[in-house]
Amino acid sequence: MINKMSLLANTTASTTRLGRIIFDDKFDFDYETESAPVSTAPPPVGPIAPCDYDRCRDGQVPCEELRKNQSCLCPGVSGPNVVPEFPRILEITQQGSTVNVHWCAPPSTVEKYQVVYSRQGKGMSTSVPLERGSQSRTAQLEDLSDGVSYVVCVQAINRAGSSPLKENSNACAVYKSTSEMKKYLYPGLIGGVLLLLFFVVIGVILIWRHHTNRKRPTDVTGLTNPSFSRGSRDETE
Repeated sequence: MINKMSLLANTTASTTRLGRIIFDDKFDFDYETESAPVSTAPPPVGPIAPCDYDRCRDGQVPCEELRKNQSCLCPGVSGPNVVPEFPRILEITQQGSTVNVHWCAPPSTVEKYQVVYSRQGKGMSTSVPLERGSQSRTAQLEDLSDGVSYVVCVQAINRAGSSPLKENSNACAVYKSTSEMKKYLYPGLIGGVLLLLFFVVIGVILIWRHHTNRKRPTDVTGLTNPSFSRGSRDETE
């Protein structure tokens, strides 16, 4: 049934050799030996912390660089060959005549950003874009007309293309520019009117009290004289 079977096991002080069975066409068994592999994997460590990466932080270092230097975890992003998703405008503020646009990065690989703006209803084709680097999250708009509403949009760009421009998306916002004078004029007028009303009310109260005190005679000490009041009442009767 089985013509031949041989078993060979060699052992040494430093290496343990394991037998391996080889079958041939004649049903003979032969054994070869090989060294058992030694694991070189590092011992398991605790959970890896996420990287200090904020999509809305201006000047944010790419998360891939943080991961290499800190051995941390990055949020998932699409690759450079995928058209990026649109950024999200966080806020639009005005300081003097400068309008500041602040946005957050999309979960995509971005090479640069482009900020476009135009008067509401005129279309983005009339806009002159402002380009910013991949680490930028802010841009400044200058010389906007006072009292005019503008549509402001931010695009993310990489080698695959640009994020879509949709006015009803989070990548766009409507902003109405206001001059610095009007910004403080209206609150000043409201404050002046309230102050005037305050003085008018105080004046009315003082006049009313003055007329009330004149109707009640007082003695030298300033108190009401009962005898005078009684005598006046008797004479009247």
